[in-house]
Amino acid sequence: MELPEGWTNAGVQALAGGDHPRARITNAEGSAKSDFILDWGQGSAPQPVSVPPGESAVMEAPEGVKGGGVVKLSGDGPAFDNESAWAPPIRPTARIRYIGADAATDSTGSLFFLTRVMQPTAAYEVSIGETAVPDLTVASGPLGDAEVASIRAVLDAGGNVLLTLADAAGSGALGGLVGGGGSGADEAAVGNFALLGEIDFGSSVFAPFADPRYSDFSGIRFWKHRVLPEEWIGKGAVLARYDSGEPAWLRYGIGKGALHVLTTTWRPADSQLALSTKFPPLLHALLSQSPALAVRAARYTIGQPVPLPDGVVEVTLPDGAKVTVEAGRTFLPTVPGLHVAAITGRRSSSETFAVQIDPAETEVTPLSDADLKSLGLPLDAAVTSSGASAPDVSDAEQESRQRVGWWLLVAAAAAFLVETLWAARRSASQTPAPVSA
Repeated sequence: MELPEGWTNAGVQALAGGDHPRARITNAEGSAKSDFILDWGQGSAPQPVSVPPGESAVMEAPEGVKGGGVVKLSGDGPAFDNESAWAPPIRPTARIRYIGADAATDSTGSLFFLTRVMQPTAAYEVSIGETAVPDLTVASGPLGDAEVASIRAVLDAGGNVLLTLADAAGSGALGGLVGGGGSGADEAAVGNFALLGEIDFGSSVFAPFADPRYSDFSGIRFWKHRVLPEEWIGKGAVLARYDSGEPAWLRYGIGKGALHVLTTTWRPADSQLALSTKFPPLLHALLSQSPALAVRAARYTIGQPVPLPDGVVEVTLPDGAKVTVEAGRTFLPTVPGLHVAAITGRRSSSETFAVQIDPAETEVTPLSDADLKSLGLPLDAAVTSSGASAPDVSDAEQESRQRVGWWLLVAAAAAFLVETLWAARRSASQTPAPVSA
């Protein structure tokens, strides 16, 4: 790009969407101007902004600007970097399905506490209810054949299930899921209370508590729990044990999914787990394992691969054109602006993400000779100082010049040798003979 005399180039980059959009304005080092206008749209008044050459500034959007859109900069020369799109943060909805007989208003049941601790986070919303594609299935109490079959279908499809054992009599569902024989679980003989003794903090469920500041579970008391047959225990991995050595939390790999088993419940009659500060992060650690809740950025640059969630088959470009995306592949954007990914299948929805120009492209100030040399470019001093270039010489002419120079060197050496021999002979002829006494 050829720049005219007195040129100015500034660029804008949207930094965040949602309720508090921000943008960075960068002015090229060689710019002649420093005053520009920023327009956020959405009916907001244009913002004057002053950025000295070679510097940048961050501006917040006016009150009322939110969601997604395009921020525009004016007042400079080149316009290729004067618009930047931003999209609201991508916050999928985490869907939890509960299987049990207790109601959400029953303060003695498991669902009552589940609905209170599973609140939205910065990464996702939370919905508890019937859903065909749950991110987490929580089951408690005696389960019928139809409920066991639905749980197995979730596991076969790659889902996560948490089964809490409300009593020993209802443990038959677990035996059917893990393929265990025997008579089922027994009620543990607990004195006053049991505590958690051994915990596998390397597991994905308990990893958030690996820091010594958060790894103390000794304040949680368990009044009742169930003891599983050894055959059932051997089919899974024990993630936590009571101080008696009996398993408290197990994980079974079934189908493509994972079945987590808590050998008690968080009902007040069984334990203090629901009243502990460990309870919410424990369940969120389990919920966040769903691939559908993987954190995805809402902002990319041209040429940066965009990972798409499962089910995306089409992306709508800023100009309205639609591009088909192969399942399981990333999308490579080529134009800036807002893109919309349509998610089909059982999770029909859409996600909007922004694609921007790399902010480094705003700096168009020509590099000096010193900068070019520091990059390893071979610059000839005579050429860079005068601007003149040496005439081109063909390979044949250059070889001819080298041959002539060689013979001139041989002739000079021969002349020097002849002159040396002649001088030595003349000196010998002029030497006087010795006189005898």
